Amino acid sequence: MKRIELIFTFFILLGNVLFAQVKVSGTVYDQDSTKISGAKVALDGKTIITDQYGYFEFQNVKKNKRVLLSVEFKNFEEYRKLVTFDSDFVLNIYLSPKTTELSEVVIKSVRAPKNSPFAYTTIKADEIEKQNTGQDIPFIIKTAPSITYSSDAGTGVGYTNMFIRGVDITRINVTINGVPLNDPESHGVWWVDVPDIAASSNSIQIERGVGTSTNGTGSFGASLNIQTNVLSNKPYSQIDLSYGSFNTYRSTLKFGTGKINNHFIFEGRVSNTHSDGYIDRGWANLKSFQLSGAYVNKKTTVQAIVSSGLEITYQAWYGVPKDVLITNRTYNYYTYDNQVDHYAQTHFQFIVNHKFSDKFILNSTSFYIKGKGYYEQYKDDESYSDYGLKPVVLNTDTVFSTDLIRRKWLDNDFFGSNLNLFYNPSDKLKFVLGGSLSRYIGDHFGRIIWMQYAGDTPIRYQWYNNTGFKNEFNTFFKTMVNLDKLHIYTDLQYRVISYTASGIDDDLTTISLDHPYNFFNPKLGVNYGFNKKNSVYASVAVAHREPKRDDFIDAPTDKTPLPERLIDYELGYNFSSAISSFQLNLYYMDYSNQLILTGQINDVGSPIVTNAPKSFRRGVEMVYSQKIAFINWFANLTLSQNKILNFIEYVDNWDYWDDPANNEYQYTNDLGTTDISFSPSIIASSTIEAKLTKFMKVALISKYVGRQYLDNTSSIDRSLNPYFVNDLKINTHFETNILKSIDFGISINNVFNEMYETYAWVYSYYYQGQRYAMDGYFPQAGRNYMFNLKIKF
Repeated sequence: MKRIELIFTFFILLGNVLFAQVKVSGTVYDQDSTKISGAKVALDGKTIITDQYGYFEFQNVKKNKRVLLSVEFKNFEEYRKLVTFDSDFVLNIYLSPKTTELSEVVIKSVRAPKNSPFAYTTIKADEIEKQNTGQDIPFIIKTAPSITYSSDAGTGVGYTNMFIRGVDITRINVTINGVPLNDPESHGVWWVDVPDIAASSNSIQIERGVGTSTNGTGSFGASLNIQTNVLSNKPYSQIDLSYGSFNTYRSTLKFGTGKINNHFIFEGRVSNTHSDGYIDRGWANLKSFQLSGAYVNKKTTVQAIVSSGLEITYQAWYGVPKDVLITNRTYNYYTYDNQVDHYAQTHFQFIVNHKFSDKFILNSTSFYIKGKGYYEQYKDDESYSDYGLKPVVLNTDTVFSTDLIRRKWLDNDFFGSNLNLFYNPSDKLKFVLGGSLSRYIGDHFGRIIWMQYAGDTPIRYQWYNNTGFKNEFNTFFKTMVNLDKLHIYTDLQYRVISYTASGIDDDLTTISLDHPYNFFNPKLGVNYGFNKKNSVYASVAVAHREPKRDDFIDAPTDKTPLPERLIDYELGYNFSSAISSFQLNLYYMDYSNQLILTGQINDVGSPIVTNAPKSFRRGVEMVYSQKIAFINWFANLTLSQNKILNFIEYVDNWDYWDDPANNEYQYTNDLGTTDISFSPSIIASSTIEAKLTKFMKVALISKYVGRQYLDNTSSIDRSLNPYFVNDLKINTHFETNILKSIDFGISINNVFNEMYETYAWVYSYYYQGQRYAMDGYFPQAGRNYMFNLKIKF
């Protein structure tokens, strides 16, 4: 009996040791010792909100167990610490303020605010970081509503592209800290020029439709705004290492000093990314860095940012011909060893934010973007006359053509300044007066660096040179009126543009352009909140877009392209609760004079765009999220119609190729109403994320894209098949006393090995009465893997 009593006593004592519990309480303060009400305090998986006195209390905390204590409150740095309690304990926790309020002023002027009547998605830093393994922005945000994406090399590293609602990147306004990223002449954005920009991004907002007024080229269907890292008052450092299929790897180092002498903050990032590519020789070498220094006090921040990217990428622009896809999906037309794109772009930003009072804030951003580089090409059997050269005499023979290597250069400078004034006289009324002034100078020239038969031609002979200048003035005035449940939004924008260009083009034609534009873009909308969970909104917005450089150059001399106009109507409903949310958005985008490809060519054989008098996009977007126990589900679906009215197609007739004056030089086909190219009627995404353990999460990411037509003829023969692609991600997260955290992730992309193409080009022609096509498709990688290690200090 005594033995039984001893055993019983032993287990009681063991239970007291193993399962003893203590009480942990405390108070949360700010830096001025003011108690913070409403702060979220988490301890060992349990969460409490501080009361009106900043007080919190946890009962039944396990004794002598190391647990994570965290405290979060808006506009303050998160407090995190691993702690162990051997008895009841009282804590006093002091939070350090972020520099968020003044830092976010930089992008508030061009973003959709809360309760605005527009369709938008904001992707925050933790989600960007979770998705970023070195791929470009289009692949990181690919699950956002209405987005399609593509990669020339098939891996998401190197040259990538994206569409939103079927709108291509030249019609999507992109800014970084409110500074335009779109090239002013071509309107394009090349993500390869800003490698690993995601690693320096604090948030990305995607506005679908016209959205709010912004800086740079007109938002003609969507806009995307990137905010770089918000200054941190605490020191930090981080190492990201990734490696995977196709010898794809990325190494990134980030650091921040925290606040020095209570005023100065320095931060930086260095990145190196490489991929051999899924496509043969589709490799990319990308290097980049970003450095910033700031002076901060309670009313002012002054920040200087310099970022630079260098890309050397083997060209995979030609794609894979359709009849080759079945036998060789990784085919690359180019074989010359140095068929590369080599370009460097450096961004300088100088940002000043000053808070005159709680009601009046000023933001000024000056910027300069320097870009210079070339793409190199091997060309065989090129006629001397195409380069302004005379035939070469070899002994007694006259040679009229030669193999050669050439480089096409772009040397550009883009600089300007943005100024924004925020005036909030009360909680019910907010004003933003913004404006920007910028100038662009783009030098285009070409040089021959080698010829098989050079004759007297000098090395680096320059056969063309032209320069474009673009000046732009933009101003907008935004008003938000908050009347309890009703929010009224008005936005008036005025843009003044002057574009001139002169010189000799690469086909030796003379360029002489001078085109001024004045655009007025009003926007009006309302948002009505029935209660905290339910709201509806409606808006109408006008946008104009000037033709880009090639639209002018390739147009017939007697037909100058007209600017485009868009009237965008949006109607939506939002529901949000603690465990679920749902957004429904209806849109109708009414285009006038949209510039489209019809197959028509100019007098030197270059494809030209033509103003289509009427075209439209209309659709419904649904976004849904749900929390079920340890599972989070995020999904979206877009159903749309995208049409051109009274479309006329032009198809070359090669039987009369040498006789452009002949009426049969091109056939015309009156096709009536057709689908707009690269505008699928169905786009859907789903992310199912499960927290399997305290340390591990698993996510299944799915994407479906319906049929896309390669031209505007609605021909299935010239289209991309629908595809359904799934990615599987496994992430583990550990926190230690020595290191802030260690994350290890495995990504299995295209887990079911779908064979699909995301983009293509096509050229149709008739020959001896039969229709033929030349084309290039861009297949994406089959099943592939990526491993990621992230260490935060």
